[in-house]
Amino acid sequence: MTDSEFLIWATAAGIDADAVAVILQCAATPLHAKTVRTDCLYSPADIRNLSETNGFGVSPHDSGFIFVGYCACGDPIALDIAADAGSVWYVSHEVMHSAPLRDVAVRVADTLRMAYSAILTDREFPLDYYSAKRKSGG
Repeated sequence: MTDSEFLIWATAAGIDADAVAVILQCAATPLHAKTVRTDCLYSPADIRNLSETNGFGVSPHDSGFIFVGYCACGDPIALDIAADAGSVWYVSHEVMHSAPLRDVAVRVADTLRMAYSAILTDREFPLDYYSAKRKSGG
């Protein structure tokens, strides 16, 4: 999948322009060597495939999310495309199949750019659902 193809798909899917830019700049892809890389963001092709096939056995779209990455423990990183478009959430992988995703998600950042930067540089930033839940007082 080319960057242009992803941009067209992502825009139609409701992903805001800044999040698309972060994904294209930072996600690991087999076709392009990126100068900045972290393994927490899926490749653009994987984001599209997971979104279209419900690869986790849940439908993020039904809850207004698109899964764009994962925490080291396996918790999906979700981008809100509905209620609070552009915000970033961690979803508990342990219970996401037994409850609505919004009920097992915690907001961690206003934008994907903020979350990505914090994951890389902020030692206090939560790195999974449960640490984010504790930090939020939940």
